[in-house]
Amino acid sequence: MSGDYNDADFLEQVYDALFARVSTALFPQGTFPGGNGFQTALRVVDVPDNVPPAAQPALYQIQGAMNGSQRAAFGPQRWELDVFEVVYLRADGAVPSKQQVVPDTVANYVVWGVFQALQPTTPGEKQTLGGIAYHAWIEGPVVPEVAEQQVVIVIPIKVLI
Repeated sequence: MSGDYNDADFLEQVYDALFARVSTALFPQGTFPGGNGFQTALRVVDVPDNVPPAAQPALYQIQGAMNGSQRAAFGPQRWELDVFEVVYLRADGAVPSKQQVVPDTVANYVVWGVFQALQPTTPGEKQTLGGIAYHAWIEGPVVPEVAEQQVVIVIPIKVLI
């Protein structure tokens, strides 16, 4: 995949490529009943109360700021996109073979699954999202929040195009 930087649809292609990459995140076998990936993945946002437990873990991608800058006078425009991958999951429905699962343990599986999904094919290279971006990576604090077994994880991602 290689987008045309001058195409009016270019930003949409970048966000789609990131979403396609992150939504393939996998977790250890047996982490969630019925599979080891996301049950729901959308490029919209909803509140956890509207997402039934059977539809979790759920991934929602939210666009943040688009930061434009120029490193040199009259040089090329540089764009850095802020994106937030928000994950909802029920810790009480996870890891069915284990009793008294600590919500942080399940959250750690999800965070590491998203991290691994963003790793480039060749270690040490950039994550170019199939050639459409210069690099994409997790940057910033990732803090799982737990309220009565409902876990919400916000994963901040930067994309340099």
